[in-house]
Order: sequence, then C-alpha cells, then structure tokens
Amino acid sequence: MGVMSEYQYYEFAAIDRPLSEKQMGEVRALSTRAEITSTSFTNEYHWGDFKGDPGKLIEKYYDAFLYYANWGTLWCMFRFPREGVELEEWKKFEVDEAIGISAKKKLVVVEICINDEAGDYDVPYETTLGSLIAARTALLEGDLGPLYVAWLAAVERGLVDDGEEEPCDAAALAPICGGTSALADFLCVRPELVKAAYGPGGKKGKGKGDDDLAGWVLSRPAKEKDALLTRFLSEPVSVVRSGLMKRFRSASKGTAAKSGGKRRTVKEILALAEGSRGRKADG
Repeated sequence: MGVMSEYQYYEFAAIDRPLSEKQMGEVRALSTRAEITSTSFTNEYHWGDFKGDPGKLIEKYYDAFLYYANWGTLWCMFRFPREGVELEEWKKFEVDEAIGISAKKKLVVVEICINDEAGDYDVPYETTLGSLIAARTALLEGDLGPLYVAWLAAVERGLVDDGEEEPCDAAALAPICGGTSALADFLCVRPELVKAAYGPGGKKGKGKGDDDLAGWVLSRPAKEKDALLTRFLSEPVSVVRSGLMKRFRSASKGTAAKSGGKRRTVKEILALAEGSRGRKADG
C-alpha cells in the first residue's frame, strides 16, 4: 500500500494597505520559495512545513489567510479594524474547536478552522483567497452571512449541541452574497443545509434589498451626501463603502427582524435539511 503524499497550501493577502519593502523582507525570511508581492504571499508544500506563525502574520502584516491540507484541515482567518466590528454580536458565533473571535489592541481577528478526517470531504484544492476576500468585505458591511455559514460548518461536523439555538435570526440576514457562498463552498457545507437554514430569504440576486438601498440613499440630506462624496475622493473607497453599507444594514435591521420568527435549534435546522435532501432524492 502506497503512502499518501503530503500537500499544504498557504495564502495571505494584504487588503487595506500593501506591505512595505521592510515588511516584505521580514516575510521573505520565513520562506525562500514563496511567491511574495506587496499584497500577497502564496506557497505550496509537498514536504516540509512553513516556518512562520500564521496568527502572528495576520496580526502584523496581512488581512486574510487561507490554508488547507490533504489530511482534512480547512483554515482561514480575517483581520478587521476594531472600530468596524460589533464584537459582542460576532462572538455569538464562536464554537469551540471551530470558530474563534479575538480582539487584540485595535484589531479583531476571526479564525475559522475545521479539522476533518481525511476522506470525509473533498479537500478544495482549487480554492484561493480571491473568492473569500468578499466574505471579509461582507462582514465589514454588517452582513453576518459568512459567520453564519461558518457556524453551519461546525453544526455539520457535530460541534454544536442539538438543543442550541442559532446565533442570529436567519430571516434577518441579507441574501447570500458571493463571499458567503464562497466560504460555504470552502468549508464544504452541504448546499441543502445552507438552503434549509437560510430559507426563502437566502436566494441570490437583485431583490427588494436593492430598492431599500436606493430609498435609503435618496433620504440622505444633501449636506451629508456632499460630505460622503468628499470622503470617497479622499479616503480608500473600500473603507467608506463598508461604513455606509454597515449604516444601511443597521437602519434596516429593525424592519428585517420583524419578519423573522424565533431562533431555531440545531436539531430543527438539521431536520429541515434532511427533509430537503429527501425531497430531492424522491424527485
């Protein structure tokens, strides 16, 4: 019987600001074979291991991290400015051995790590950080969808008790965005579980939310719009946009929450997913 070869993939991305030449030199000292630019670090290992500590690199240099190995580990981290995070709300999604959210000085780090047995799921070898960066953007804009699908990944692995309630009202979540979908795919969450958990409100595409956004923009006072336009021209667009989207979602949250029912238990969500699977098989 042959021995399975080892495979590990590491990728880091600097999103909010590029690394300086000095910082690039410090990172280069950790790996001579990695592809390193001012905004990215990528390396694959078929033997040996990375000498650096991904947690320390996220704190000091990068805003996002992706890792997977062919023995079943799926791991990612996202770094956020502390002022852009509703920490108490986010920490409701923490799950032992799966999701950790920590505040360190002016930063907040979300860490998602799933350890599967080799062969339980297909390791997503084609995944890169490019598709997952949108999950970080969504969280900055107040969309809890990426944390919710990470929680579903923990549910699927049996890491959450059946009687525990979901960490937020799924009916109040925004429709599934590209980043949320990409993260669900990376974490190998069954589509029927995502569909069952989100319900009718989880469909992708343009919908009522776009009309709500247009109405909210029209309702802004002219002086506020002038100030915002100035900010768009003088500050990083991603920072200004994220803050505005977060304000919009916050203003809409009360209305959205009224349409949802009570939070469901893990057992109830899993039953819905099994029912969906059964109907699909019958069809």
